Amino acid sequence: FGWAGREGDASHQIFMRTCLNQTSCAQTLWEKYDTYRQRNLDVFENITAEAVDPMIGNGIVLLSESVEDNTTVVVVRNRLIDWDVSPKEMLQWQIYVHETLFGNDQQQEKGIIVVQDLRGFRLGHMWRIARSGGLEMLRFFPHNFQTIFFVGEPWYFGPVWSFIRVLLPARVQDAIVFLGEDGREELQARLGGHASAVSSLLESDAEEAMVGERIGQFVCELARHPVAVCV
Repeated sequence: FGWAGREGDASHQIFMRTCLNQTSCAQTLWEKYDTYRQRNLDVFENITAEAVDPMIGNGIVLLSESVEDNTTVVVVRNRLIDWDVSPKEMLQWQIYVHETLFGNDQQQEKGIIVVQDLRGFRLGHMWRIARSGGLEMLRFFPHNFQTIFFVGEPWYFGPVWSFIRVLLPARVQDAIVFLGEDGREELQARLGGHASAVSSLLESDAEEAMVGERIGQFVCELARHPVAVCV
């Protein structure tokens, strides 16, 4: 489908709202991503929940409802993600996550809070993400991030971050808050109604997600749609 043929569907509305209903802006964003997809058809042809779920498992969990404002919280437990995959597979699960989040109109309207738990996150993991091209997805998807919390950053994260940050859009850089190794209490204070659920996830090394939904559980059609249609 071209941009003109998408009027009325969820992705059209999301891009339009992101651009404050300026059609030329929305169309430009959409066409950039569509061009990227067309140039990388081999990456997109096998992105399915069945393929992605074993890689990310319970490493990425969505808490879709809050007692306060229905803001979506995404908890990323990096230690539970399978990092022993190819660069192509790593790019595929990052695309899947971005499309799943961006394709949900309500999540984008209310805003998204991301909690990145970096305990057990090694330097090699960071370079693999950068080399896979996954950070480029943040330029295609103007998510409505309220805040991106980093907690438990390893000692080397600061110097590496000075390099990685230049690859990120300014709006993403501005949303990031570093809480450090001892930032759990501050995180709890800033999460409001989500605090208890997030605490349970961060304190557990269990493979099972005790609260929320594994992002790989969503059934998303990516083959024909530049933004996922998920049920």
